[in-house]
Amino acid sequence: MKSKEFTLIIEKLVKEKNLSYMDAVIHYCEENDIDLQYINKLISKPLKLKIEIEAQKLNFLPKTGSLPV
Repeated sequence: MKSKEFTLIIEKLVKEKNLSYMDAVIHYCEENDIDLQYINKLISKPLKLKIEIEAQKLNFLPKTGSLPV
């Protein structure tokens, strides 16, 4: 499978099942018996960015790009 195909599958899961991007990746891996450690090469840059934004909103990652107040 190529990165583009994987991204399309994840985008479809997000829309059809109303999942977050992180949950869609986990769901896909569980359904297809894929170990999460092997999936990193399939995650495209746009998909990675969407997952990163979700993680920041959930405070899993520090927020970046804001001016200190």
